[in-house]
Amino acid sequence: MTISTSKRGASVEYQAVALFLEAGFEVFINAAPDGPADLVVWDGTATYFIDTKLCQKVQGAAGWYLKNKPSVAKQVSNVIYLGKAGSEWLWLTTPPVELSDQLPDIIEYCV
Repeated sequence: MTISTSKRGASVEYQAVALFLEAGFEVFINAAPDGPADLVVWDGTATYFIDTKLCQKVQGAAGWYLKNKPSVAKQVSNVIYLGKAGSEWLWLTTPPVELSDQLPDIIEYCV
């Protein structure tokens, strides 16, 4: 059975919800499928807009790179991009220090 791209993307969104909830955040899901961010995450002090991406880590001649990483031109300001490649969570844009410090062992950088 083949799973559509949109269903795989939705799965990553819900996995991100679980990731943030387990880390103690409040998480709110965007009800519209075409908004600039998938999630609104709140740590009790600050609010973060998170867009999730299903990525693929590929070995190239020059080393590893990610497919499906959003181009700078398509990125929305104030939105933090979080990707999932296999079982790895990756920051696709640099998150605020306050946010990355709360998830230090879970997500690696791929900026």
